[in-house]
Amino acid sequence: MVICTPLLPDLVIELASRPNPASAQKLAFARDAGAFPLWVRFGEGDIDNTGGVMVLDLREAVRGVCDAQPSAGTS
Repeated sequence: MVICTPLLPDLVIELASRPNPASAQKLAFARDAGAFPLWVRFGEGDIDNTGGVMVLDLREAVRGVCDAQPSAGTS
């Protein structure tokens, strides 16, 4: 997702449930073009190399929400 702003650098956001080297490459390209890249992670797997882009890691928060959900068929 790209959010274009007239007075600030564009914001380029990648939402990913799994690590993907292509995501890091796309965000590094956006950074080099003058945008602010943000990689939002919410699924499985670690990121070994972010390519120098900012990562917002929501994996623990997502696990906490999923763990708090009642099981199917229970009240």
